[in-house]
Amino acid sequence: MSERLKEIIDDLPYSIRYEGSTENLIKYAKEQTKRVEELEREKKEHEIALRFYGHPSNYKHSNYWVIVADEGRTARRALGEAK
Repeated sequence: MSERLKEIIDDLPYSIRYEGSTENLIKYAKEQTKRVEELEREKKEHEIALRFYGHPSNYKHSNYWVIVADEGRTARRALGEAK
């Protein structure tokens, strides 16, 4: 659970926090926090592939083999696809 979510939950009045009516809301917020963390990890993986293919030095004639030899593996790995 993120620190911010923990702070929000802890700031709820005790009577609201433990009466049960907010449990679904708290559960949903926790799920969304996990999803955000997953998306942030995926974003970083995608950035790796984009940096590789976007780096100008990969397109110099002497380094052209770097892209050819990779055959898109870096991008597929970043996208979570088969190697």
